[in-house]
Amino acid sequence: MFKLGAISDLKGKIEFTDRIKGKYLIEEKKFVGEINIAKLSLENFGLKIPGTIVLDKVNGVIRRENDDLYFDSLKVISEDTDIFFNGKVQNLTYLFFNIEKDIEANLDIKSSVFDLPNFLAFDPSIKRDFNYRILDVDVSVIAKTTTSKATKFKSFPELDFDIKKLDATVENFLPRLEINSGIYKISESILGFNMKFENFKTDFMGGKFNYSAEYNTSRFQPFYIKMKADFNKIYLSELFYSENDTVPESLTGKLSGSFFTEFQFPTDSTLLKFIKLKNANLVYEFSKDTIITNNLNIDLNKIYFNDTIDPNPLATLDTYGKVRADTIKSNSFNFNGLDLGIIVSNGIYEIKSDVVKLFGENAKGKSIITLHPFAQMPSYKAIFKDVHFRAEKMLSAFKEDSVISGPLQFSLNISTNGSQSDSLVSNLNGIVNLSGENLMLNGLDADEMIDKFKRSQNFNLVDLGAVLLAGPVGLAVTKGSDFASIFVFNSGKYTNITKMVSNWTISDGVFTIKDAAFTTNKNRIALTGSIGFAKNNLDLTIALLNKNGCSIFSQQVYGDLDEPTMGKVKVVGAMLAPVTNLVDDVTGKDCILFYQGSVEHPE
Repeated sequence: MFKLGAISDLKGKIEFTDRIKGKYLIEEKKFVGEINIAKLSLENFGLKIPGTIVLDKVNGVIRRENDDLYFDSLKVISEDTDIFFNGKVQNLTYLFFNIEKDIEANLDIKSSVFDLPNFLAFDPSIKRDFNYRILDVDVSVIAKTTTSKATKFKSFPELDFDIKKLDATVENFLPRLEINSGIYKISESILGFNMKFENFKTDFMGGKFNYSAEYNTSRFQPFYIKMKADFNKIYLSELFYSENDTVPESLTGKLSGSFFTEFQFPTDSTLLKFIKLKNANLVYEFSKDTIITNNLNIDLNKIYFNDTIDPNPLATLDTYGKVRADTIKSNSFNFNGLDLGIIVSNGIYEIKSDVVKLFGENAKGKSIITLHPFAQMPSYKAIFKDVHFRAEKMLSAFKEDSVISGPLQFSLNISTNGSQSDSLVSNLNGIVNLSGENLMLNGLDADEMIDKFKRSQNFNLVDLGAVLLAGPVGLAVTKGSDFASIFVFNSGKYTNITKMVSNWTISDGVFTIKDAAFTTNKNRIALTGSIGFAKNNLDLTIALLNKNGCSIFSQQVYGDLDEPTMGKVKVVGAMLAPVTNLVDDVTGKDCILFYQGSVEHPE
């Protein structure tokens, strides 16, 4: 009756009863009867088909009532996998008589461990492409097909699954996914095996994640997937960090938006042949800001990671590709035309660009940013080389008023490490150089103010010097506008800055001035000292210089960075001499040099 050649290790107890009373109408292809019931009881039943499937233990009841088949508490154990079935299948018996009928199954399935690659070991591509166990599965589904769809196929029958509920966790791969609804279809297409996921509504990573997707495999394009998704307020940190990890503040936010993606599994040792993210429109909200990205496109190739070393795939990622976006903006900045090259090697990310949009429209220069964010001690490095930009364009990109306009040159080489903002600041080291010539300071006439100061000494040198020496970079980074109160932008006044230099060294979060000065048509002002961002303090001295580099007037600002103390203006020279003659009285013969940098005194 049975051909058992392929079966080994058959065991257990089977009890089968079947009662049929009636007749089969051959021409009409249907059974007419008064009684049509059957019951199959399984107790510790098991079998093994080598290389195909292993059923270690099956318990429960499968019964038939007329055209309906029922699963009553059917439990299957196969090695690590356990599956628990309850439900009903209509018209399944018509498959045996080749009678065209709609076949529908309404099933509830639960599993504490579903070891997918081992349970379906007869298909080695599953273990290659998705070598993960699925935990705590809870599924309610209605499956539909027909007699012809289930029997007339080349490689796989056509089935539709209307998923009412699916809760599951992919072990060491993804956070828990709860599918609230969706249609899952399996069929053959002209390309080969086809799977469709239509209108899936899910709860994922603390928010809503909805998608439609399609999987095709063919000789010409094997293992190809495309997906369209929209989502609301999901926590990206759940992808990269476990419950007890310390999460950087910038990664604690919520992501909303939409995108289209396509990717392909390879036939070699890499995990993905390529992945493309297209037309992504994203909103990322965290405690300090909201970042909006329009038309983001990411194209990555030969993606590989080793989850045996670290379950976070980004920690061991290898890939290369391009990142482009029309706009990226927030409350603090607005960048257009982003175009980056990216190389990732074992979780170390190198991002290069010949278009330095950080510095505004039409900026020229090169940047290299190196990130190792998932190391035990995260580290970061940024290099900007030979950046040329317009001050007003950069300030516009950072949504600041155009306090300064004109051409500037900038270079930077900084590095740091740490997982929290405090440690990142305190471990910061490097250099920052800013310079420019023929600049315009809008909103005031510095020479006029200095002339009035010489007469009244009723003005803070700090106000003028800090804005000029920090430049647009300082204003953009600090949202610096405590100093901007001295500017009156509709006054029609301006200052010609013939030359400006602002060069700093950074050691353990302390920014120390190497050379900082500027000249107007008539005056030269210099700055010395340091700003300790790590300890939130500063100690700076700003001085108006004579032609020999000695201080005529100077003022110190020191103490807490948030509430600095302004020292009194110091006057050098004969205190009884008229102030208007003071500049001429101070000569280079008996003064102490304040400044010996690269900015020369105006002629």
